Order: sequence, then C-alpha cells, then structure tokens
Amino acid sequence: MLSMQQICFHGCESLINIPNFNTMKIINARGMFEGCKNLNNIPNLNLFNVYTANNMFISCSNVIEISDLDLSNAAYLNRTFEYCHNIVNAPNLKLSSTKPIVMYETFFGCNNLVNIPNYNTATVNHMGGMFFGCTNLTNIPNFDTSNVQDMSRMFSHCYNLTTVPNFDTSNVTTMEYMFYRCNNLIDLTNISNFNTSCVTDMSEMFANCYNLIDVPQFDTNNTNDVSAMFAYCNNLSNASVQNIINMCLNSNMTNDGTYWHQTNLNVNYESSPFYNTKFTSVYYSNRLAELTAAGWAY
Repeated sequence: MLSMQQICFHGCESLINIPNFNTMKIINARGMFEGCKNLNNIPNLNLFNVYTANNMFISCSNVIEISDLDLSNAAYLNRTFEYCHNIVNAPNLKLSSTKPIVMYETFFGCNNLVNIPNYNTATVNHMGGMFFGCTNLTNIPNFDTSNVQDMSRMFSHCYNLTTVPNFDTSNVTTMEYMFYRCNNLIDLTNISNFNTSCVTDMSEMFANCYNLIDVPQFDTNNTNDVSAMFAYCNNLSNASVQNIINMCLNSNMTNDGTYWHQTNLNVNYESSPFYNTKFTSVYYSNRLAELTAAGWAY
C-alpha cells in the first residue's frame, strides 16, 4: 500500500500552486509531485530526512525552477526530475558524503537543461541514463565518479554535447550506449585516459556519433561486447579506424563479428585484418570500407 508521503500530489494535473507545508518528517517522497504537469512553482521543501526521492518531480513540465534541495540522507534519486522540460538550471542538490547513492535517469528527458551544478557525487554508484535526452546540454561538470559502476546511456541522445570531462572510470563495468547519438562530439581527446579496464559492455557506446573524427584506443581486454560500438560513425580518421580494429581484436567478444560494426556494406573478409581471427565475418561502416578498399593500407 502506498503511504500518503508517496502519493501526496501524484497525478494532480490541474494543480498550479502549492503552499508551504511541513515536510521535515517525510522519509519516502517517491512520486510526490509526479504528473503535476501544470504546476508552476514548488515551495522550499525540507527533505533532510528523505531516503528515497524516486520519481518525485516526474513530468512537472511547467516548472521552470526548483529551489535548493537538501538530500543529505537520500539513497535513491531515480528519475527524480524526469521530463521536467522547462528546467534550464538544475537545482542545487546537497547529497550524502557517506551513503551509496543511485542516480538512475535522474534528469531523463530534461530537453531544455543547460546548466548543472558540480554535485558532490563521491558516493554515487549508478549514473545510468542520468542525462539521457538532455538535448540542449553542451558540457558537464567534472563529477567525482570514482565509485560509479554503471554509466550506460548516461549521455545518450545529448545531441549538442561537445565536451566530456575525463571522468574517473576505474570502477565502471558498463558503458553501453553511453554517448549514443551525441551528434556534436567530434573528438574524444579529452577522455582518452578513460580507465576501461573493468568495463565488460561497450556495445553501441558511440553509435550514430556521425561527426566523430578522432577516437583513442580504449582498453577492451575485459570487454565482452563491443558490438556496433562505432556504428555509422562515417567520418573517422585513418588512425581512429586502426584503433577501432585493435579494440575489436583485443576484446573478449567471440561471436560472429557481423554486429560489431553494423552497417549495410559488406567488405571482403579475406582481405581484412580480421581474416583468420576469432571473427568469421565482419560488416563495416562506409567510411571503414573507403579506408580499407586498397588492401587495408592506411
């Protein structure tokens, strides 16, 4: 059964304003304002004792600004601000410095979000989908990601993202779709030092980043899936293509390589660097085919 704290204003689509009220005893704020699509303002809230803030402001699409929130005791911020379409400046969040925190899809679909404070994320262990679909986001603060294990889809569909900090990725195990369709990423020089030694899944990590030119060689020695990692990245430099080939061969992927670099163009397998390797056949992008048409000479 849902507590009053969980459903307080859930689905009140006609609600426009909320008066100040005492929230100091609330522990579970899950879905508290979910679906209040006409809500214009949110009063200052005392959330110090809140343990879970999941879904708290989902689809509050009319809200432009949210005051600072003290979430020092919160462990779950999953989808907290999902589909808050009109928020340009993310609220300041005071996060726990001792408690493990999950921030799965926290700002999912906040397509007008531009500014993000440099949160204290030292104890966050999950950032999967954290900024998925934040289409106006151009840059990200250099968060402390030393304890993060999941970065899957973290920036997927961030069409205007141009730079990415050199995060500490030493504990990350999955990066699948991490930068999927980040159309304005051109080079990855800034993240060339990503520690990917623990990453097991890089599938479609940069797929459809069609302006990408320069790609470093990431450590894929423990990676089991690199399928379509650079699918449809048709502007890659010669050196980047070689790095991608090396990443493929160094990975633990043992199935048919057809899905590693997905496209509709088949290159002669016998003349490729994958001949007589663990890959029985490989499909490549058009750009890879152009570079390798003359006997795989670079």
